[in-house]
Amino acid sequence: MLIRHGRNDPVIDVGFARRARELLAGGGLDVDYMETDAGHWLPGEIVPQLRGFVARVTGGSPT
Repeated sequence: MLIRHGRNDPVIDVGFARRARELLAGGGLDVDYMETDAGHWLPGEIVPQLRGFVARVTGGSPT
């Protein structure tokens, strides 16, 4: 499970992501969690991590 969330997100409060992490981990899932200073957008520095995650879960190759 991969969760990335911006601490400055004005649309979805970071507390939502933190609680999701707690609930998912409490349910036995392996949660890869990271917060950034981003708002409600995808910061470019996490794109390589996202590519790797998608490749792992789909059996593909990160490009």
